[in-house]
Amino acid sequence: MRTKGGHLLKQYLETHNISAETFSRLSGMPLPEVKGILENRLSITDLRAHHLAVAFETDPQLWEEEQLVTS
Repeated sequence: MRTKGGHLLKQYLETHNISAETFSRLSGMPLPEVKGILENRLSITDLRAHHLAVAFETDPQLWEEEQLVTS
């Protein structure tokens, strides 16, 4: 089962003092997608995980694991 990753993205943006708009410009991820993730309307897909990993110099798996929910 998958859940949204908005909490983790919000935490990273706050930690790095980056706005959603700035992150969108730097990462190449469209602003509506960034806002959709932050508002938990969009899930972090593999492609989005790749963008996030490159932007924050993390492993894409970090973003993918954020979405896994154990029952």
